[in-house]
Amino acid sequence: MVKIKNPQILTQLNARQQLRQLGVLEKKATAIGTYSAVRRQSPIAPDQPEPQILDHTTQQAKLFPQIANGIFFRIAADVVWHMYQNVMKELEAGNRRSLPELHALSCCLKAVCSADAERGVEILRKSCGGHGYLSSSNLPQIYGLVTAACTYEGENTVLLLQTARFLVKQYAEGLKRKVLPHSVTYLRNAARPKWDKVVELKTLVRLLELAATERIRQTFEYLRKQRKIVKSEQVAANKAGIRLTQAATLHGRAFLARIAFEEVEKFCMELKPSLAAVLKQLVELFVLEFCLTSLSDILLAFQLNARQVDEMRTRYERLLADIRPNAVVVVDGFDFNDRVLGSTLGCYDGRVYERLMEEARKSTLNQEVVNKTFETHLKPLMQGKL
Repeated sequence: MVKIKNPQILTQLNARQQLRQLGVLEKKATAIGTYSAVRRQSPIAPDQPEPQILDHTTQQAKLFPQIANGIFFRIAADVVWHMYQNVMKELEAGNRRSLPELHALSCCLKAVCSADAERGVEILRKSCGGHGYLSSSNLPQIYGLVTAACTYEGENTVLLLQTARFLVKQYAEGLKRKVLPHSVTYLRNAARPKWDKVVELKTLVRLLELAATERIRQTFEYLRKQRKIVKSEQVAANKAGIRLTQAATLHGRAFLARIAFEEVEKFCMELKPSLAAVLKQLVELFVLEFCLTSLSDILLAFQLNARQVDEMRTRYERLLADIRPNAVVVVDGFDFNDRVLGSTLGCYDGRVYERLMEEARKSTLNQEVVNKTFETHLKPLMQGKL
């Protein structure tokens, strides 16, 4: 293989490895978080016994999107790896055309996925209540690893700015009617989705692409205006820094949604109908989560009325109920051994409270029935005449 003296190559390889690792860490956290199926608390109906916490819609909204993230971050990593292999073959042949696209995409996905994984693991940690803060839950350790990914191999803001420069350049190329790289061809797609009675997944993906296009367009126009005012490329870019990072983030989400949608369509051709149905529910939840969190950007690009927004929210809530019967099985399918999870909460046999007690007994403070400090300090104080 020809040695390429270009730091971008290492960045892309590391980004792919980080995407895979982020997917694994988030899946580990969801495997631990599904102890919600063991714990019972807070009756939903007054005449019914306490349900599994996982039956609460609010708990499902914390857990299920993270299950989807873990799956589709891994799929995105595989897509980037395939792109990386193709680019390396092109480089060996002296063709550097696809290198900027791969570099921009690697930077963007590393930043977006690490930020979402950090937020997701923290949500899962809180979803476990006080038990999530125990060292024996292993969630604090997982959170520490995910948080570190936001800064190592490139701080996220710096990486997003690199992606944004690529996006602004490609938007300008699109205005000149030049051929665009595959990951940004949506910038020249003027097609508006048709909103049917049933919200289709391809419509939701297209909404994210329209939102990214509009954000990139606005940033491009703002940069052009600032260049005329300050007469400096660098100063103009600094003034537009916030807008640039937001544009890159939206691009990353649009790309992740598109990849998830297209890859699941391929997978479902070879899967049993029952398994394909679950995967389709997860990918729709994944895309809907992006749409609802990016709603303000979508509304700037596509006119949605109150009824249509409510349809999206209703569909999201219905998906949570649809995924609920298979949630534990899906997480079991991640096939994490207890030794790998290293958690008292995510154990295979569901004996959470017994394991918590066993872990508590290991503490040096619990080696005696009554700690000796009671006799030497507390008891004399309690019996003394003050």
